[in-house]
Amino acid sequence: MQTPWRTSWDDLIKFSLTAGGGLVILSQGLTALQLKVFEKDVKAELDSMKSKMDSMERKMDSMERKMDSMDAKLDKVLNKRWFGF
Repeated sequence: MQTPWRTSWDDLIKFSLTAGGGLVILSQGLTALQLKVFEKDVKAELDSMKSKMDSMERKMDSMERKMDSMDAKLDKVLNKRWFGF
């Protein structure tokens, strides 16, 4: 177990994401510079997560287009089989 003044960034992120996290961080005795660095790290992590989500959205859009194309092909095959055109 870590002492209160030797908390890892991961622990600080957990604290910041919970209710009252700011008070926990401030009670750790961090300097303003350390808080700025922490804030920068959190922003970088959030930007990374946003980038990953955007990438996943693009992949889902691509898969949706492929599925629509497959549906159109299936409809064409079924129409040809049942209705002859």
